Amino acid sequence: MTGEDHPGAEPAATHWLAVADEVARTLAGDAVEREQANEHPLREVALLRDAGLLALLVPAEAGGAGHQWPLAHQVLRRIAAADASVGHLLGYHWFQLWRTRLFDRPDLTARLERNTAEDRLFWAGVSNPRDAALALTPTGRGWRVTGRKSFATGASVADRLVVSGTEDTSGRKLTFVTDAADPGIHYLGDWDNLGQRLSASGGVEFRDVLVHPDDVLGAQPEEDGGAAHRQSLAPWDSSCCSASSTSASPTAP
Repeated sequence: MTGEDHPGAEPAATHWLAVADEVARTLAGDAVEREQANEHPLREVALLRDAGLLALLVPAEAGGAGHQWPLAHQVLRRIAAADASVGHLLGYHWFQLWRTRLFDRPDLTARLERNTAEDRLFWAGVSNPRDAALALTPTGRGWRVTGRKSFATGASVADRLVVSGTEDTSGRKLTFVTDAADPGIHYLGDWDNLGQRLSASGGVEFRDVLVHPDDVLGAQPEEDGGAAHRQSLAPWDSSCCSASSTSASPTAP
């Protein structure tokens, strides 16, 4: 595939759009059969990993591709057109890694981005804001996490998780990162939604999972206190959407 297939795109962007089109063609070939089989999307995540897409938004200085959201949206549209579940997985992966930047832990974010690029990590979130059933109990050396969360897209096939819960002694909403393979984390396999089966969006149960302070991103702002943070994203969101809408429309694979 050449730049003629993606008119107006920069050379680096042309490469990633070509990668997205190739992934989309692979997914489209058996999308219906895979949806009906309803297996864990391990092969689909491996396809994204082998294509190099997991580090698309990781800064170049951290070993990633160093691109921005407008290109990511173009890539995502192409892949989601072929398989909505896989588009869901990839979008949530990028989002969960990006949201670590919303906390005042640049050291932790830098480490996570480097690890993502080096080890080709796939991220997911256990942070449904409508579900506050995850409790963090202080232990003196960190926290012990227990409880369940629903709608955790991609968690059962992830390498790392961004998790939100409530500290039971203070009521603070804390967000932390953890290894998805921790033996205290159990995936419930209770997701079977038509058209999105392979998004692996089932529930997760935590049984005495230990969290070290170094892995805590921070406390979420109070309901009113978060307004300034959300408003600060508005100019970015506007320019991003504008850039995406003016790009060439994706073609079906």
